[in-house]
Amino acid sequence: MLELEAAVQRNPADAAAWFELGVKQQENEREQKALQALRQAAELNPAHLPTWLALAVSYTNESDRTETYAAIKEWVDRNDAYRAASSAYYAQAGPEPASLEARFERLIQCLINMARGNESDVIDADIQIALAVLLNANEVSEGVEVADQLLDIVFRIMRGHMIVFAQRWPYALM
Repeated sequence: MLELEAAVQRNPADAAAWFELGVKQQENEREQKALQALRQAAELNPAHLPTWLALAVSYTNESDRTETYAAIKEWVDRNDAYRAASSAYYAQAGPEPASLEARFERLIQCLINMARGNESDVIDADIQIALAVLLNANEVSEGVEVADQLLDIVFRIMRGHMIVFAQRWPYALM
């Protein structure tokens, strides 16, 4: 920890060092210090997506639902890999609602849409983290329904893997 603190003192413009310090502070359950370091990392390098997820975790730990929402929203909006999926969802979902609860639900549905639109066979752990943080922060009553939707996505991908496996090695399953 002292090494990371010295690194940010030597080079206050080092976003990566601020991020590492913030994560280390989280690990030691020093949320206020973690938030300070992670905010600095986000300010220096807003394109670093893990910073936004780490901020969301710390805000959730501090029971700050508004900032948790804002950090996950930044992660979605800055995520080039899912820009098409999130833009398509927002276009069909209409304008952002006024209430925080409705914005949480809209963002949760956007993340589910992003997971479903993932063309690769790899399940993106960051989407799962973002969803878990939002569900934890929001204490969504439909949390079970959202979890079921996520499991459907996972099973669909796994089923696809099994079909490919069976086609390539049909005798392996006998």
